[in-house]
Amino acid sequence: MLGVLCGCVGGGVVLYALYRWIIPSLVQYHAGASLLWHCHLVPWLLDTLTASTRPERILAAVQKKATRGDARSVVNTIDQYCRYQEWAMNVGDEKGMILDSMVCEVKPSVVLELGTYCGYSAVRMASLLPPGARLLTLEFNPAYAAIARQVIAWAGVEDKVVLIEGPSEEWIPKLKEEFGVESLDLVFLDHWKDRYLPDTRLMEECGLLRPGSVLVADNVICPGTPQYLEYQGTQPHSIKIEGDITLGGLFPVHSRGPAGVPCGEIKREKGIHRMEAMLYALDQINSDPDLLPNITLGARILDTCARDTYALEQSLTFVQALIQKDNSDVRCSNGEPPIIPKPERVVGVIGASGSSVSIMVANVLRLFSRPPSLATLRVLSWCGPFGCGGPFGCGGPFGCGPSVGAPSAVGAPSAVGAPLAVGAPSAVGPLCCGGTSAVGVPQLWGPSAVGVPRLWGPLCYGGPSAVGVPQLWGPSAVGSLGCGGPSAVGVPQLWGPSAVGGSLGCGVPQLWGPLRLWGPSAVGSLCCGGPFGCGGPFGCGGPFGCGGPSAVGSLGCGVPQLWGSLGCGGPSAIPQISYASTAPELSDNSRYEFFSRVVPPDSYQAQAMVDIVKAMGWNYVSTLASEGNYGESGVDAFVQISREAGGLCIAQSIKIPREPKVGEFDKLIKRLMETSNARGVIIFANEDDIKQVLEAAKKANLTGHFVFVGSDSWGAKNSPVQDLEDVAEGFDQYFTSRSLENNRRNIWFAEFWEDDFKCKLTRPGVKYDSARRKCTGEERISRESQYEQEGKVQFVIDAVYAMAHAIHSMHVDLCPGHMGLCDRMDPVEGRMLLHYIRAVSFNGSAGTGVMFNENGDAPGRYDIFQFQISNVTNPGYRVIGQWTNQLRLNEMQWNGGDLRIPDSVCSFPCEPGERKKMVKGVPCCWHCELCDGYQYQLDEFTCDTCSFDMRPLENRTGCRPTPIIKLEWSSPWAIIPVFLAMLGLLATSGTIVTFVRFNDTPIVRASGRELSYVLLTGIFLIYLITFLMIAEPSVGVCAIRRLLLGLGMCISYSAMLTKTNRIYRIFEQGKKSVTPPRFISPGSQLAITFILIAVQEQKPPNPELARGLLKCDMSDLSLILCLSYSIVLMITCTVYAIKSRGVPETFNEAKPIGFTIILRISQAETTNHSDEEVSRIP
Repeated sequence: MLGVLCGCVGGGVVLYALYRWIIPSLVQYHAGASLLWHCHLVPWLLDTLTASTRPERILAAVQKKATRGDARSVVNTIDQYCRYQEWAMNVGDEKGMILDSMVCEVKPSVVLELGTYCGYSAVRMASLLPPGARLLTLEFNPAYAAIARQVIAWAGVEDKVVLIEGPSEEWIPKLKEEFGVESLDLVFLDHWKDRYLPDTRLMEECGLLRPGSVLVADNVICPGTPQYLEYQGTQPHSIKIEGDITLGGLFPVHSRGPAGVPCGEIKREKGIHRMEAMLYALDQINSDPDLLPNITLGARILDTCARDTYALEQSLTFVQALIQKDNSDVRCSNGEPPIIPKPERVVGVIGASGSSVSIMVANVLRLFSRPPSLATLRVLSWCGPFGCGGPFGCGGPFGCGPSVGAPSAVGAPSAVGAPLAVGAPSAVGPLCCGGTSAVGVPQLWGPSAVGVPRLWGPLCYGGPSAVGVPQLWGPSAVGSLGCGGPSAVGVPQLWGPSAVGGSLGCGVPQLWGPLRLWGPSAVGSLCCGGPFGCGGPFGCGGPFGCGGPSAVGSLGCGVPQLWGSLGCGGPSAIPQISYASTAPELSDNSRYEFFSRVVPPDSYQAQAMVDIVKAMGWNYVSTLASEGNYGESGVDAFVQISREAGGLCIAQSIKIPREPKVGEFDKLIKRLMETSNARGVIIFANEDDIKQVLEAAKKANLTGHFVFVGSDSWGAKNSPVQDLEDVAEGFDQYFTSRSLENNRRNIWFAEFWEDDFKCKLTRPGVKYDSARRKCTGEERISRESQYEQEGKVQFVIDAVYAMAHAIHSMHVDLCPGHMGLCDRMDPVEGRMLLHYIRAVSFNGSAGTGVMFNENGDAPGRYDIFQFQISNVTNPGYRVIGQWTNQLRLNEMQWNGGDLRIPDSVCSFPCEPGERKKMVKGVPCCWHCELCDGYQYQLDEFTCDTCSFDMRPLENRTGCRPTPIIKLEWSSPWAIIPVFLAMLGLLATSGTIVTFVRFNDTPIVRASGRELSYVLLTGIFLIYLITFLMIAEPSVGVCAIRRLLLGLGMCISYSAMLTKTNRIYRIFEQGKKSVTPPRFISPGSQLAITFILIAVQEQKPPNPELARGLLKCDMSDLSLILCLSYSIVLMITCTVYAIKSRGVPETFNEAKPIGFTIILRISQAETTNHSDEEVSRIP
């Protein structure tokens, strides 16, 4: 009874344990048991008990608990049911969130799901689709399709979802015809795993997958789809060329797509031409018996789509081999580890094109580099016996391990098989360091190392009982090479403070007997502080330590297979050579140490463009830059160099957004027109942006206004020039011979073919587009399409050859005499390869030298192209000059065949006689102001006044003597006055002679003889002044002119006034009395006359040379006063004449005097006016 009871209790305990711990543990921790329990046992029990299928139970749960019309509620209900009720084949919430993020990121218009099941994923994706998008979901099982249709309707997304029943291989070819699908933006593979690869290939053949289409596949690890994974490693986004060594390639095969789409249309020149140039170079190298003999170069070529973020994602393919994957906790349904294809090892990368793409890729390729620092223990560095960290080696006592990153060190049977180590001809290899069974040697540095024939001389290093050598480093080491013991026989000390003998101590030519260690004389090589000591160039922390770029002698620390496949350094970086990236920041060797390029940086290009601008006579330009490293760095370099050079101003610096909006380029052209004088536009932009800039300029009808100076990214097509014909023809012959039949390795060639020949290829299941002609396959490049070799083709070829020459040199050094790859180059160590890349020097495809400086930059050499249309039988790019540190520019041609260079200046040069008035803050802009009046142009900024005897030249660039303007005797204006004056002088002289002859006659005496002589004298002087007025002014002439100009009239009018006054007083006095009035005698009359004359002679003469007119120094005031006094005399005389009009007619002179006054006033006004006019003559 007790036994039965104990048995029952024991059985109960066992059952409880099975239920409580054992079965759950098996389910939880064993994948096979988990799948068996959840997928088969539980569903079978529930199907039997409930008489329903699992999808039906899920539908019932949805209809019972989920809110109708709420997709999120439906998804949550299914998640809860599967988590707490029973397991189902849904992706689940964890992977569902990844699916959600893909839908949100891609923003697809058309989604295809293969494998609907109960509609969980369909509802999840449909709820996140943008307006107008649709989801096509394909389900083979009709029962599942019926359940899914109800779940989708309950979620309220049936308007976005099209559910198709049937096999995928039947419906995929019908998608275009039946549902109008042009291409798929997002594909979710969640059906039978053996259909993943066939259906993917079928979608490619039907043209449903375009560049940028996203494929999401579930369960590729467990249960696993190794063939699909391998296919995705090479297709469709890359080209795979098999070879002993694989090079990566990055090319913008497609342009950048619109927002949300990575890739756009295919790029024929910059994409296909350049990519084919790499394939061409590989063919040439692989067929060259002298370059890399018995070694074949392969390739993995990726499409960057001219987008840095997409290129980053693609380039992760290159570093997969460097990533150590830990899959220890992953198990498939059978309990076995997952099948993961081993990624290929890419040793170097050719590319990329754009600088922003190269920068992004360079950061990825250097992730696994180990800088030469103490992060890795170097076995051959010495600060203590045999190195850093311990006696005899890296990290561990006595030797070879544990060294960081070495896959097998201590305890490895053969210490990773390096042929040479630590100086012995046969040390590590046939003899391992610490292995238990190294080629028949039980132990080398263990407690019982036996009979090692040779390790650093005639004696082995050992423990306390090494056969034949009791001790080497113990306190009583015996033999000729005791190393440092206090009483080593024969050699008191080797590493002690008093090493004796000169032949064995640190710093001697031979350090260990007959063998020199690390070099011909190994002087001090193993002493602390020496070249191999800690801190030395070959020690821990030095550039040539383990993992360093250079192998020194035959045993340098950089030998890749010293301890492990990569020395002590673990994984390595991947060197990169670009054929087109020119951003200056890529020259920073501290940040991009593994980056090199066969093109010079933009700092050279910017200098060349500044030289071109100056050679064209421009001083005012605008700049355009694509947002990103290439455009912005290029413009910054151009602005900096132009500022340092001086004489060049930037009108506007405009940045093109990375994702330009609609109409952005039209606004850009309008902004450029705000400074319309800046016709020159410097462009550092990618090809897509340049194309849209030109289209916007054409749209605005401004194609003839702007002159665009493009950087190397413009991608001018090289016309064959001297010394390049053979190279160009070599690639041209190769490329023009490509066809659909012989170029199947290029997966993008069919797309190129359609674009180049404007036709459409027929593919299985693809509806033919009647709008485009059908491709026959017989088309030929250059015969039926316009082909011209792209400008960077030669640089792509040079980059591939540079990598090949570096690998060749590396092979010669590391594998001398070895046919094919040897162990020391399997795999190729990146830092060492970089060292060889930087050392290459050869003639490139253009006949010019290919080499790199310490920063990995190529020398600055540029061909300068101009796109010529007018007066050219074959319009296109023409070489018009070269730049190699200095500019050589030939004659250019412009619109209409004009040879005159268009102007691009802020202000045009001022005309002669104009000065520049500078615009504040803009040294290239000014306004022109005329030098007016008597000013002339002293310099370009100043106007000055001419001296008093000078006048400005006609163009006002200087002064000239003022011409003397005077009345010539031969002038008609002089002849007539002289003639009249002579008549007057003759008449006056005749009258004077008559008066003198008849002086005593009554009539003469009655006329007032004395005053008559005075009057005749004044008249004579009046006529005489005519000659003085015509004579050339001089001091004497001016003095006499000043004297006689008013004197003659004054004498005449004074005499007349005296005479009329005398007559008037005589007759007036006669009316009153018979007493004669006073002062009527001749003497009194003369005295009164001379007193009146004396008033006229108060101011002395002061002549000067007038500006532009030689005249006497008579001011307007003196002239007025002079003439006014005469007028006063005339008026006074007239008054007396009028008063004496009543006297006898014999004495009545009122009429003659009045007539004379009128004439004189007229003459005075005329004289004054003429003088004013004459004074204004310049």
